[in-house]
Parts: sequence; structure tokens; C-alpha cells
Amino acid sequence: MLRTFLAAAFFAPLLTTGALAYDQNVRRSCKADYFEHCSQHSVGSDALRACMRKVGSNLRPECVHALVQAGEVTPRAKQHAGRR
Repeated sequence: MLRTFLAAAFFAPLLTTGALAYDQNVRRSCKADYFEHCSQHSVGSDALRACMRKVGSNLRPECVHALVQAGEVTPRAKQHAGRR
């Protein structure tokens, strides 16, 4: 239950953006997480966003940092990063 809550809180801001801004820093920093957890989904797809939300707090800190820098998640999300 806690994991689901953290994942929802972590990725809720993504829902308001409509689409992730896949800049080079995000691509580079989140590449391992994408291939580990969500590679069955197309980059930029709603299915990928849903998958990344589900992964939530299991994302690597460098991916979360890039998403924060890109304005895709709030800085508070860093607190929940890397909890595997």
C-alpha cells in the first residue's frame, strides 16, 4: 500500500504535463530504468508513463534528478528515489 502511494505521489505531476519532455539528459539518465522496467512501451507513450509511474520509487536517483531538472516531477520526488 505504501509503495503504491509513493509511486502515485511521485509521478502525479507527470499526468498534468500531457507528455514527458524527453530531452537528452532524461534519455541518458533514465535509459537503464527504461530498459529494466518499461522497454516494452514506446518512448513518449501513455503506456510508458503508466509503467514509469508504477515503478515509482524504484527509479535510480540519477533518473529522478533528470526528471526534476526537466520539470517533470517535483523536487520532493528525490526523497523517494532509489528505494529498491
